[in-house]
Amino acid sequence: MIIKKIAFGNKNEAFIENRFTNKTNIIYSNENNRGKSLLLQSIVYSLGYESIFPSGFDTKKYFFYTEIEIENRKFEFLRKGNSILVLNQEQLFIFNSITEFKYYF
Repeated sequence: MIIKKIAFGNKNEAFIENRFTNKTNIIYSNENNRGKSLLLQSIVYSLGYESIFPSGFDTKKYFFYTEIEIENRKFEFLRKGNSILVLNQEQLFIFNSITEFKYYF
């Protein structure tokens, strides 16, 4: 799996990370509270898993997006709450629950 892009946000704020390469990528900062953990948790969350976000971070207020590549096939995931949209080779799939999504993927 190759991660291509990660984004999360809402109508008031957003973060997009698309500087990944097809090599090893290192996410770092010399300081705390810069979003490193939030970025990684967003990947896991957008792919259907529950993630442990910091207290006070309300996931219900945000959309979570991840673009990945598996065996030269592009997949895009967009999650809001328990609903997940998947775009796979120009086919759109809509799942209204995590259980429904897990049967697909």
